[in-house]
Amino acid sequence: MPWRIIAVLVVILCLAPHQTARIEHTEVLTQYLHIDNTEWEYEQNDGVRPSGGEVDGATGSYRAVTAYTSYPNQTDSTPCIGAWGDDLCKLYKQGQMACASNAYPRGTRLHVEGYGTCTVLDRMNSRYPDRVDIYMGYDTPAAMQWGIRTVNVKEI
Repeated sequence: MPWRIIAVLVVILCLAPHQTARIEHTEVLTQYLHIDNTEWEYEQNDGVRPSGGEVDGATGSYRAVTAYTSYPNQTDSTPCIGAWGDDLCKLYKQGQMACASNAYPRGTRLHVEGYGTCTVLDRMNSRYPDRVDIYMGYDTPAAMQWGIRTVNVKEI
């Protein structure tokens, strides 16, 4: 085995019991690593994390989840209008939780671990094909507090 793979496996074996392993900037030649009956999935941008997961008894998938607000520097010149013409500002004021994703079609309801349920009403930049971006109105502190998290996302 090349020394890089051995080094990655040693780090993963040390951290696997805590399920907090994050390996970045490392080449891994296999897609899945099996350690202590836990299937670990490797993605170049997200590091190593447990695959699958349970949400209300059904399996979801771990995805990078970010948050955004209705400021032109985070969207475009029409920050309240989603990709399909929905007025996200108005829907947010009415209590509807919206999100953006390129991985799901318009109208898909998602359960995001640690956040709740949102409806896909917007798209993201094409360089993020698998992320989910939670819409938070004009609440920049809440969006900054959310940051970027790798959490379980389930289509409901």
